Amino acid sequence: IKKVTLSPAHPDLVWRNACPEYSYKLIIDGNAVDIAAESTSEMIRFAVTDLEPGEYDYRVEVLDNDGTIYIPRSDSKFTLVDAKAEKKVMKDLEAAGDDAFVRSGILEQQNMYVAAMDGYREYFKENPDDNDMRPLLIQSYQDLKLSNLRKSEARLYNAALEEGY
Repeated sequence: IKKVTLSPAHPDLVWRNACPEYSYKLIIDGNAVDIAAESTSEMIRFAVTDLEPGEYDYRVEVLDNDGTIYIPRSDSKFTLVDAKAEKKVMKDLEAAGDDAFVRSGILEQQNMYVAAMDGYREYFKENPDDNDMRPLLIQSYQDLKLSNLRKSEARLYNAALEEGY
């Protein structure tokens, strides 16, 4: 993803787990953090902490035992908002009540795509048969470039459509 917003309550960057054996190097404004391989994870999550609010360049490099095997052509950006800006979003979320889709829509409007995805995932954990809303989760995965999860969710969606006919 090229641009995403994080906040103190939603500090996670996510990316596709390219291969169970691969580890990653997350580079934020030139500072590198090594991320160990996670053989069973469907995606990699990293909570960004200890940074001041502002805009940051980042990239995720993929490594195997021999070294770096993939470096993106260009960096992405994330914006870390301060507690004051987050408070306004939280107020809007409270006004939305328990409607997971309105809440996720509010988060998407703020470029808080990871938080929106988490809202959709939580909803479908509790309502796995609600196929009518599944395209929103599929789009969320698309926005975050989580192609493996997008394809898996699209298969579930299409299978449910076929069962309905």
